[in-house]
Amino acid sequence: KGRRIFLVIEGLQCDAVVHVAGKPVAELRGPEAELDLTGFAQAGKPIPLRLWITRAWEGTSNTRALDALRSACLTGVAADLARWYKDEQDLLKGVTVGINGRVRLESHSPVARIENTVVSPSVKEGALGVTVSLRHFEKTSGLRLKLAVCETNGVSVGLPSLEKSLDASVEAQEITTSLPWANPQLWKVGAAYLYQLRVSIVDSRGNTVDACPPVRFGFREIRISG
Repeated sequence: KGRRIFLVIEGLQCDAVVHVAGKPVAELRGPEAELDLTGFAQAGKPIPLRLWITRAWEGTSNTRALDALRSACLTGVAADLARWYKDEQDLLKGVTVGINGRVRLESHSPVARIENTVVSPSVKEGALGVTVSLRHFEKTSGLRLKLAVCETNGVSVGLPSLEKSLDASVEAQEITTSLPWANPQLWKVGAAYLYQLRVSIVDSRGNTVDACPPVRFGFREIRISG
């Protein structure tokens, strides 16, 4: 109650049209896709969903001309497999369609949501680079992005942390920052030392608005200089 509901699909092969109560409401592109279902949800009532999945742009606004990467892949594969397939249309009949991953519903805060986190450890720079993609659903003031490194057992004493104020007037944001870190424990073959980065959004009172699962990472770097 009072939260946003998302349909999340992993491993969507090609495109899909989502129908709610028999009506098409959205198109999804694979391989990873999601849809905000909050506007279709009513308390105590089910949401009747149906997915129509296509392998060759049929029934969608997506076209081959707009989908340059998939088009190039199709052309290249057809040429490589010419001995087994007569042409591209024949090849398309063998293209896998469907879903080969998980399908689930996720509940998120109605205020803001963390959509993605990328970490970039650098031994040379002595820092942990972090990029967080997030989205605001409400213009709530006082929100802060909180980053905290900890050991895999949860201990965070002496490890880097950072907080940054967020501009809730911007719906979609990508925050890039860096946590100075001069002497991290290095990842080595046979001794794969890992840390975790905890990422959350907190309000003016310090209450957690949204958080993502801890991101595991290690420090190992190979470079050529000179």
